[in-house]
Amino acid sequence: MTVKVAQVLSHDLILGLDFLERNQAVIDYKQGVISLADNLIAVPLFCPQIREGVVTCVETMCIPANTEMVIPVKSPTYFDGKTILLEPIISFQFRPVATAHSINECQGGKTVCRIGNFKPYSITLRRDMQLAKITTMDVVASCTPEKIDKDDKPTIPRTVLEPQECGKLEEFAEEYSLNINPTLTPEQRQELLQVLYDYRNVLLREF
Repeated sequence: MTVKVAQVLSHDLILGLDFLERNQAVIDYKQGVISLADNLIAVPLFCPQIREGVVTCVETMCIPANTEMVIPVKSPTYFDGKTILLEPIISFQFRPVATAHSINECQGGKTVCRIGNFKPYSITLRRDMQLAKITTMDVVASCTPEKIDKDDKPTIPRTVLEPQECGKLEEFAEEYSLNINPTLTPEQRQELLQVLYDYRNVLLREF
């Protein structure tokens, strides 16, 4: 193998054709993104300054499987001190994560964005990756707060997938080392444990 050492490089990383083929790379020049391994990793092709109208990752971070997080993002300084609306970038939504609609405020070129990883494996968000569109609130015609009555109950009861007796649920809680809020009533505790038991396949455990 012949190796050549370059004295000056203008890019942080150069990928060869053999690497791109082996990792099933998809290059999207319109969005300026390259994705690898069926969108497991998506990174910007270039490292330009923040584009107007989008927010981007402040730093590289890992989003665990089946997890929702609120993360800091960089925003154009034009929006500082303003209430803004974040919306998903249609071409990026669910590739590889989902971005929620949200109303936030920008300060110092930063705000926060709610991200959801719905996949059964961790996703890495790279620094400067575009996550959401940002606009001022003048695009919203009206906004009405939702009134929530604490006494209201769901009109459609949840369907229990695998009904278990109280003793079985307590064994499950001990096996999975679940730390349940002690202020819950016995009925609330049993209902919560039943939900966790029904979806136990997505819970993480330390062995």
